[in-house]
Order: sequence, then structure tokens, then C-alpha cells
Amino acid sequence: MRLSVDICAGGVTAAVVETRLRLVLSRFAPSVARVTLRAVACGPGRVRLHGEVRLVAGVVVSLTAEDEGSEAAMVHFIDRLDRAVARRSARPGGPLA
Repeated sequence: MRLSVDICAGGVTAAVVETRLRLVLSRFAPSVARVTLRAVACGPGRVRLHGEVRLVAGVVVSLTAEDEGSEAAMVHFIDRLDRAVARRSARPGGPLA
């Protein structure tokens, strides 16, 4: 699983984000080819978050949100991205197919 983290805004370090991404997506590790997460300032104290998980099967799961620039908001976003991948894996057609 390759990670790409680009945090241009908010008070969170890339190391914290990478650790959290690896932790929550570890259950899908064999099926995940690449994970990209970007945080860009979009207003005073606000960040626009975009996460994308590209699976080995070629499927892309993405999520975009706007939230405050805090560590708690980033962790919540990463957890939502994990749930989106989990929902995708529950669809008919095989796990993460």
C-alpha cells in the first residue's frame, strides 16, 4: 500500500495522518494499491479534505469534506474514508472487486 499525504493546512503533521491511515486501512492492505489524502486551506480555520483509495482491482473510493483544521477532524475524516472502503467491500461481486 503506497501512501501520499499532502497537508498544506491545519495543525496536523503528516506522520500522524500516515500512522492513522495505515492503522485503519490495514484490514484492506492486500487489496489497496494507493491511498492519497490532501488537506488544503479553504477559509479561516477551515480545511478541504480529499481522500482517495485506489484498489488493486482498479476501483477508486473517494471522499471529500470541509471541516475545521484540527487533529480530531482529520481522524474523523480518515475513519469515514475507512467506512467508505468497508461499504465498497460489502457490495456484491466479491470483496473489493
